[in-house]
Amino acid sequence: MKDIFKYLVIPVVAIVFWIGHHWLAEGDNISAVKAQQTTRSQSHVKVISPAPNNVNPGDIEALSQALTQLSKEMVTLKQAMIELRQQKDTDNVDYDEEEQQLSGEEEIIAQLEEDEQYHQDRVEWIDSGFMSEIIDPAWASQSSASIYQVLETDEFANTSMIDMECRATLCRIEVEHDDNESAERFALGFPMGVSESFSKLTSHQSENEDGSSNTVIYAIRDGHNFSEFDPAI
Repeated sequence: MKDIFKYLVIPVVAIVFWIGHHWLAEGDNISAVKAQQTTRSQSHVKVISPAPNNVNPGDIEALSQALTQLSKEMVTLKQAMIELRQQKDTDNVDYDEEEQQLSGEEEIIAQLEEDEQYHQDRVEWIDSGFMSEIIDPAWASQSSASIYQVLETDEFANTSMIDMECRATLCRIEVEHDDNESAERFALGFPMGVSESFSKLTSHQSENEDGSSNTVIYAIRDGHNFSEFDPAI
């Protein structure tokens, strides 16, 4: 029985040994293959080593200061742009106001020139109507006397008579003033002095090179109007 067991055990052990040896050999082969694959894969991978840390702390501080200065300059530049934009808006407003002011002044000048031209035209057609009138002796004599009486007062001592003539409804008086003061005094006082004889007057003044000035006055008879001599009516 022992002999039989011996003969059975030995082959079994041999078989087990063979199987174990074969399994270990197969495992070594598999490990070798994996190792070769790993080596092959690693051979294709480029390993990048980290750069050595050679940064100077002083360079970092200088860079930080430069960034801070740049930030301040950006703030200053932004503020300057805002101020420039505001100044531009202000300049535009000032320009618009100046343009409006110039436009207003031009309109005033144009209106004054138009009024002056109308006045000159008016004097011309009044003078033309005066020259075409016949003389009313009674009215002309009475009107001339009242005008002389006013001009002979001390108030108009610096105003001298050049010419005077009265016809049917109009009197034409031309005087000369020594200076601007006497011209102003005449312009204010004469209409009041003859207001009882004439209801309406119109005048035209011109300046002379020597500082004196001349005034031509047209006085119209009560009950009449200067528009009677307007050719447009």
